[in-house]
Amino acid sequence: ALILKKAEIGDEIKNYNKAEEIFRRINDDYVKNYLPAYNRYARAYFDKKQYIRSLKKLNDAYSIAPSEIDTLNNLGFFYKKVPDAFYNDELKDNLKKMYYSKAPPAVERIRSKYDVSIDFYLKAKTVNPKNITALVGIGDVYFLQGQYLKAREYYESILKVDPDSIAGYSGLMNLFIERDDLPDLLTVYVELREKDILADVPLPLLGKLSEYFLTKTADGDR
Repeated sequence: ALILKKAEIGDEIKNYNKAEEIFRRINDDYVKNYLPAYNRYARAYFDKKQYIRSLKKLNDAYSIAPSEIDTLNNLGFFYKKVPDAFYNDELKDNLKKMYYSKAPPAVERIRSKYDVSIDFYLKAKTVNPKNITALVGIGDVYFLQGQYLKAREYYESILKVDPDSIAGYSGLMNLFIERDDLPDLLTVYVELREKDILADVPLPLLGKLSEYFLTKTADGDR
């Protein structure tokens, strides 16, 4: 809450310092290496665009427990979302030192931040092949790179794990809108209505769906 609190720049730093005091107190007096705290702090710092602080928490958690699935997924999220400029200036040349000095990545080559993201999501998937967060993350990264067939494969694999997964359906819906694939989009739309879970789709995506439908006009029997 302190990290996310709205404040002037000087006061923000004070809030971060107070938050770190709490973090140290928990670590010293209550629970040593409490990994959920590392991950929650990291996401809060990321939301405030404090990328160095965010990554430090994630890397510290990763060094404590390299197979912790939440940390792996959060590292995947970090590299998926971190701005290109920050990645290129601050992180690109340090990846080997941070992660790959002892073992190679799970992907064939590291050519971009997206490869790093997929690497961590794949590691999470290795821990739990049915982890939906990891599957969504990989699908999203492929989508962002324009590799739509691979993205579709992962979104569909989510529905094999959980046939009612909103995350899986949302991924496919967004993909079909972007690809202007009306027949497949209508299939997803009908399935969501029949399962009575259409309202669970994130509101921004429902708005995007509505705008897409409004671009369509009748054509013969269609």
